Amino acid sequence: MAEKVSDGRDKPVEIDLTFTQKELGEMVGATRESVNRELKKLREEGIIQLNRGVITISDWESLEELAVPMDF
Repeated sequence: MAEKVSDGRDKPVEIDLTFTQKELGEMVGATRESVNRELKKLREEGIIQLNRGVITISDWESLEELAVPMDF
């Protein structure tokens, strides 16, 4: 999703969330609780920032190291 809205990885990118954590979990085959825990970890590690309906990717490199390719 981030790659679709980004014009480069050298700066943070904001993603407007138009779905709930439950729906995000359904997309990736996880529970809402698991999604919540993982988002919290990513936030604590400084990889993302969370603000009411927006995820900001702050550290592309670290996120890519954790990422598993998916087709949406």
